[in-house]
Parts: sequence; C-alpha cells; structure tokens
Amino acid sequence: MRGPAAILLIFAFIAVGISEGVYGADPAALQTPVTIQADSLSYESDNKRYRAEGNVEVSYDGGRLTADKIIYEESSGSIDAEGSVELTKDGDVLSAGRATYNVLTERALLTNGQLFFHENHLYITGSTIARTADQSYYATDATVSSCDGARPDWRFSGKEVDVTVDGYGFVKDMTFQVKNVPVLYLPYLIFPAKTTRQSGLLFPRITYSQDKHGWDIVLPFYWAFSDSADATFYQRYMDKRGFQEGVEVRYVVGDRSFGTVYGDWLRDNKKVIEVNPTGLERSWTDGEDRWSWYVNHETSLPSGWFFRTDLRKVSDPWYFRDFESYNYYLDHYLQGEEKRFGRVSFLADESLPFLDSSARLVKDWPAANLTVFAQYADNLQSDSNDGTLQRYPEIAVTVPTRSLFGPSVLFAVDSLYNNFYRTEGYRGQTVDVRPTFSATLGPDVPVQLMPYVTIIGTAWDSSHSDGISEDMGGSRGLFTAGVRASTEIFRIFDAGFGGYERLKHSVKPEVEYRYTPLVGQDDRPDFVDEIGSSSDIIYSLLTTLIGRNLSAGVTSYRELLRLKISQTYNCLESTRSLRSAGDERRPLGDIFVDLTIDPCRYAVVNADFQIDAYSGDWNATNCYLAVSDARGDVLSAEYRYSRSSIEEVNLSARVRIVDALDASYIYRRSLLEDRTLDQSYGLEIRRQCWSLSLIYSDQPGDRRYMLMLNLLGLGTIGEASARAPSF
Repeated sequence: MRGPAAILLIFAFIAVGISEGVYGADPAALQTPVTIQADSLSYESDNKRYRAEGNVEVSYDGGRLTADKIIYEESSGSIDAEGSVELTKDGDVLSAGRATYNVLTERALLTNGQLFFHENHLYITGSTIARTADQSYYATDATVSSCDGARPDWRFSGKEVDVTVDGYGFVKDMTFQVKNVPVLYLPYLIFPAKTTRQSGLLFPRITYSQDKHGWDIVLPFYWAFSDSADATFYQRYMDKRGFQEGVEVRYVVGDRSFGTVYGDWLRDNKKVIEVNPTGLERSWTDGEDRWSWYVNHETSLPSGWFFRTDLRKVSDPWYFRDFESYNYYLDHYLQGEEKRFGRVSFLADESLPFLDSSARLVKDWPAANLTVFAQYADNLQSDSNDGTLQRYPEIAVTVPTRSLFGPSVLFAVDSLYNNFYRTEGYRGQTVDVRPTFSATLGPDVPVQLMPYVTIIGTAWDSSHSDGISEDMGGSRGLFTAGVRASTEIFRIFDAGFGGYERLKHSVKPEVEYRYTPLVGQDDRPDFVDEIGSSSDIIYSLLTTLIGRNLSAGVTSYRELLRLKISQTYNCLESTRSLRSAGDERRPLGDIFVDLTIDPCRYAVVNADFQIDAYSGDWNATNCYLAVSDARGDVLSAEYRYSRSSIEEVNLSARVRIVDALDASYIYRRSLLEDRTLDQSYGLEIRRQCWSLSLIYSDQPGDRRYMLMLNLLGLGTIGEASARAPSF
C-alpha cells in the first residue's frame, strides 16, 4: 500500500473532537445584567441603545466581549462590534474583525473570524462564521487545525464547513494541507465533532509483522446507539491468518450498574506445527476457529450489596501466544479500577498460565461482611482442563476487628465454606472457622506488646471421580498463638539542603513469637492446605528517612529512604534430632531485605533481596533503577532473579537529542534461557501540533514495524504497545 492510496486510507478514518462551544447557554438562564466599560460611552434613551468606543469591554453571564467599537441594543440584546472583536468564555475564544452577537440567544455572525476551542486546542477560521443555532456553526472558506501560527504545519480547508458540537462536522471540497500546500483532496468529508459519545470511525491500527501476521490492520467503528449503551466493532485483517471480527458492548443501567461484553472470532488459515516450552503440541493445517469472550459487570446498591463478574474464555491454549503483540485484553489491561470500562486484570500474553473467571457477591454490615465467590480456571498449559481444581461456591463470613471488653482487647472472626470440583481427581467441601483474640498492652510506654491467639477449626468431606479411591472425610482443631513487641526510636534534624527544612530518621525494631502445635492431618485431600507445626521467632528492623518541605506556605513530606530487614528463627529446627552423620540443623530462615531510595523526582531505586543465611547466596532478587532529568531524558534498568526459575535483565532509555526529537531503546534478555526476549528501537519527532513515531521491534518469532502519527486534537494513527511505553 503506497502513495495516495495509503494517505487516503489514513485520512478517511480521521475523527475530530471539538470541545463544547462557549456560546450555547440557555437564554432563559441569562439573568446577569450586561455591563459595559469604554473610553467613551453614550446612551440613547429613546432607542434603548448604547454606543461605546475605545477599549470596549462587555461582560455578561460569565462571558466577555472586547472590541474597538460597539452598538448595544438593550431591548433585543444585540451587539454590533467592530475592530479586534474577541469573545471569551471558559478558555474558548471567538475573534473577528467585525461581529454581530446577541447576548440573549447567543447567535453570532463573524466576518474574517476564528474559533478557538480550548479543550482540543483546535482552530476553525472562515471568511464568515455564523452561529446558526445552539451549538451549531457554519463557516465559508474555512480551515481546521490544532497548530498555532499563521502558517500551520497541517490543516484541513474547505469551501464550506458545517459543525454541530456533540454532533457531526461536514466539509465540502476538503483538502489536507501541509504548510498550506495541498497534499490530499476529498470532495466531501464527514467527521464526528464530539465532546461526548458520537458514532463514527475510530483511528485505524496499522502494523507489519514479518513473521506472525504480515500486514495487520484494525479498523474500529464506534456506535453510540443509546444514551446508556454503546459498541465498538473491531474489523481486523491479518494477511497471514485471515479476517477477525470483534465487538465490544458497554452499558450503564441506572447510577450503580455498568458492564462490558466483548467477543471475537477468526477462521485462522495459518498452518502451524509446533511444540511450546510447556510441552503443548498442535498441528493445524486445515484452518482453525479461534475465538474469545469477556464479560465484566458490576452493581452496587445503597443497602450494602455489591455484585461483580469477571468472566473470560478463549478457544485454545495458544490464543494469547499467537496474539500477544496486540489483542483486546492487552489494550484494556489495568487502566485502573477508577475507569469503568478499562478493567482487564490479567496480562494477556504468552506467559499467562491460567485464565480465571470469577463472580463475587458481597454484603457489608457494620459488624460483619458476607462474600459469595465462584471461580473457574482454564489451564492454558494443557490440552485438558479435567484435572484443574475449581471453586464454586466459596462463602466467607468475616467479622472485622472490633473491641471486646474495652478498647485494649480486640476480637475478629474469619469463616469460610468451599466447594471444590474437578472432572478428574478428588472433589468435595471444606468448612473453616478462625476466631482471633488480641490485646494491646502498654500503649503509653516505649515498648508495645500485642499478644494474640487464633483458634482454627476445619472440617472436610471429599470423594474421587474414579469411584474407586477411598473417600476422605475428617476435621482438625488447632491454634496459633503469639506475642508481638515493637517500639520506635526517632530523631529530627534541621536540614537546610535539597529543599528540605527538616529530616526525621526513624528506627522501628519488632520481634514476634508465633507457635502452632503439631496436629495430624494425613487424611486430608489435596485441596486442603496443611497447617504445619511451628515455633518461630520473627524479627525485623525498619528504618526510614522522611523529609519535610515548606514551600509557599504548603507543607509536604517525602519518604527519602525506607529499609526493612527481616528474618525468621525456627525453634523446632534448632532442637530437631539429627537423622544422620551429615545432617545439620538450619534454624535460620532466609534474610529478606526491602529497600527504596527516592531522593528526588528524578531518581528512584527499588530493590528486594532474599538471601540464604548460611551460604550467603541470593535465592531471589528484584532491582529497579530509574533516573531522569528536567530535559526529558529517561534511563531505567531492572534485574529479576529467582533461583532456577528466572534471571532477566530489562533496559530502557529515552534520549532527547533535541527539543523536537527523541530516540528510544528497549532491551529484554533472559539470562537463564540465554536468549533476547525483546529489542526495540524508536524515533519520535515532535512538533507543537503533531508527532511522528517510528518503531522497530524484534522479538522471538516476530519482527514488527510500527508507524504512529499523532495530530494534536485529533488522535493517533498507528499502533502502540499496551505493555510498554510508546516513545
């Protein structure tokens, strides 16, 4: 796809967002009187007409009009203005050499005028601009651009532009111009001029995958079919696989219910014969039906009831492996719980071992909480899901910590019923009840003591799917008791450097003893976790450094350093009988170190270590370093290690070569597997009203080329990764 054809495809799907017009107030709501200030002001009582000249300023209902000269008709609310006319409201600006404006109806007619919409930084100019009705504008010899200056980098121009804010825009004889030079012509263009939801084509996603998909083009269409629901249709063509159709429906029911339903389908024509690292095999030669679906619904009621579903299913264990470069779930991954319609909670790539579906019903009372939960898991590492353990239902009743016999004695209860099911293996039910009693001793002394005891009662009943194996039923009763002692030592210093006036250094030692007796549990099925005996001493040391800053009368605090070191001493292991001559006791557990250094906005270090107390070897560690500067350069490095499981190095850099040009680099390598997982190079050219990104990504089995064009106020054309920053 080359030349004019490619350009036409890109701009045929451009969607323009225009902020809400400032001249559309309800005339009936206009009660504020008009005030006029000027160098010269006169009033004709017979005609109820004001004449003003020189630095004229008219104020009305939160808006303002300035001009060199005006005539104001008090009876009709009409203003004729000349010379440097400017109307402003809520940051939006309407300017012209000459204008007629009515403060009651807010209709306007401008000569050689310009509209500036602040929200989208969008300019519309025309030899004449008329505000024909509420939120509607008509312009002749018009241009549309988000670029500042008399000679914008890009703009649309047309003989006529008709725009209804929160509706559609129509352009006749449209040309797309670069530096006022036409490069594309369309006889007619329709675009959504939306501040809220409007139907229309969204930006296409265009990439080229050299190994997996070939040309990969997604053309989304957005349909707002009612005030409480909308849909997005994803038409995706992959020339090495076929045509995938997907649809997302989003809805709101009343003030407290909302949800998302998504599904896609593809007849995959790619022939594949392979075995993945987990040993899963496939041999696809005749075309395969590939599909997925997802349902997220949430309802909250004022009576304290809450209901949520997260249901998802894919056609085969290879789905996320084949489409890990882009899929709906990655595109909506963890955009935040505060966003109703971007709440996919799992990372949908080849590393996903299980795909869980769940439903939850919650009821809150002042003194208790009820949760009814169901979960179904799909094993993506196996052809069969028969042996995967499912939980439905799970019923939990919780009494949160509350005072008992006074504020120093506390009481809480956790109780749980579970029904476990699977097609092959043991399935059955469990009931578990755990009341906890604790007390706070010495709240006004340097060392605080908190003794506690948790009583654990569990009963279970199970049977095997083969009908031959012996049923397992039984119960256990035991307790966990302990005492926790803690204190805090701190000192406050005068700083006078780094913007901090004071520093607080705090040291918090804590020691806890925890005991659980030995109780036989040999008759339990595999879905009942064993509670082993223990006699442990857990000790930790937490030190923090907090800086206080006082700027412009506002006090702020920053935790500059946080270091926690902890370890467990196993008393049972220290007295264990030795089994052989070479046997030795190892009561000391691993040393855990958690470190955060956050001295300023331009640098941060996060590190955690798990160290063998006897050999000094690292059993696990995660280290992350990020540095940046005010110019915009960013460098980050990450090291992840877990013995015999993972050893990986991740590097990323963004360098601001000049103010308008950035270069980026991403490198991920598995040291354990001795292979490069990702190597990406990028360039981004930025201007005031547009940016262009070029990215090449080389991953095992997939090399991709990406081109992304962003027009300020209009959006992005191209593709950006859902898992990594798009530079």
